[in-house]
Amino acid sequence: MFVFIYGTLKRGFSNHEKIKDISTFVCDVKSKEKHIMIDCGDGFPYLIKGSGIGFQILGELYEISEDDIHILDEFEGVPFLYSREEIEILIGDDIVIAQAYFKAEGIIIKEWN
Repeated sequence: MFVFIYGTLKRGFSNHEKIKDISTFVCDVKSKEKHIMIDCGDGFPYLIKGSGIGFQILGELYEISEDDIHILDEFEGVPFLYSREEIEILIGDDIVIAQAYFKAEGIIIKEWN
């Protein structure tokens, strides 16, 4: 299965070690649809379904086995912090269906001063 990575799991970022040994990097990609990304600080981004508002999100596409996706689910705090859902990803003009981590229902994001 494919997984779309947009935050600290990307190559060169602080949590890449969590994914590098259980997946294969495919290529740099972007989301087909527009979504909202919120940075909650300390490398803690949330992706929110934008329903046409927001931006196409840049990220990386990885291939991971269905036997190993639970490792990412646990790291992402599914279902409490994030939910894993399908997303359409563009590779050039082609569309690929991948899994992505979105803000879980009930998570309240507040502005920190």
